[in-house]
Amino acid sequence: MDQVIEKLGIDSKMLVFSAINFLIVIVLLNKFLFSRIGKFVEDRKQIISQSLENAKKIQESLLQTDEEKEKIIKQASAEANSIISGAKAKALLETNELREKATNNIKEQEEQSQMKIEAERQQMINELKEKVADLAIIATEKIIDEKLDETRDKEIINKYLDKLG
Repeated sequence: MDQVIEKLGIDSKMLVFSAINFLIVIVLLNKFLFSRIGKFVEDRKQIISQSLENAKKIQESLLQTDEEKEKIIKQASAEANSIISGAKAKALLETNELREKATNNIKEQEEQSQMKIEAERQQMINELKEKVADLAIIATEKIIDEKLDETRDKEIINKYLDKLG
């Protein structure tokens, strides 16, 4: 085998020396460079993994925030609808109360007017009775030509008018 190596022009000492140098370079590279590269790759892996976990947490937080936002919006909408319904009911109640007050005022004014008309009617009837009584007295005096006392005349006429009226 030495002959084959010599025919190819390879120096066996140099081959052994090159192999040892190659092994030394690989050991040194492995110890200093590859270990650092491996550590760098591992650190980078952890950073990426941590970033992915943080992104996942942020996404979950966003989803939770969106759900809370929707919940708050629904709650606010329900409260607004409740307030609007309450306001409508209150307005309707106040409208009905105002209508009722107006109706009562109108009825009260009608009753007062009726009472006033009735009082005036009664007063007119009384005045008319007095005038009729006076006319009857005058007519009776003219017919009889004698006058009775005035109080007695009025009593007789009032009795007569009561029977008529």
